[in-house]
Amino acid sequence: MNRNSARQPSQILQDRKLVDFGSHPQVVSVGSDIGDREGADAMAMRVGAFGEEQQATAHEQSLLDTVQPAIAAKGVVPLDGTLVAISFATQVVAGTNYIIKASTESGQVMHIKIHVPLPHTQNPPSLMDTKSDGVGLDSPIEYF
Repeated sequence: MNRNSARQPSQILQDRKLVDFGSHPQVVSVGSDIGDREGADAMAMRVGAFGEEQQATAHEQSLLDTVQPAIAAKGVVPLDGTLVAISFATQVVAGTNYIIKASTESGQVMHIKIHVPLPHTQNPPSLMDTKSDGVGLDSPIEYF
């Protein structure tokens, strides 16, 4: 027997609340992990948002190496050497979007947005955008 089966619909609704995650409001159980989060924690849990900044690994460096020719060809951001991944944040979409904070040998720092499509498409990662103005080692990764 379902634990809610003996309860009236109005009682079930009283045990739930609407949580506003930006443009994606959700109904959650009162006392649930997501429903009780406030402020920054609630925003971090928002569906479709970029996650928290993490230390870059060999995987993110590989993605950066893959798109570095596209960054150079774009000509918007002058490159003075090989880019080294520092940190990253991800967003799950139809695949995964990455924003990678990277630096060059001379210390130039930039954010690079890369899309990695779902595996079944067999498409390679692609450069979405770059940002270098106002970006430093201490700059948080933010959507641009």
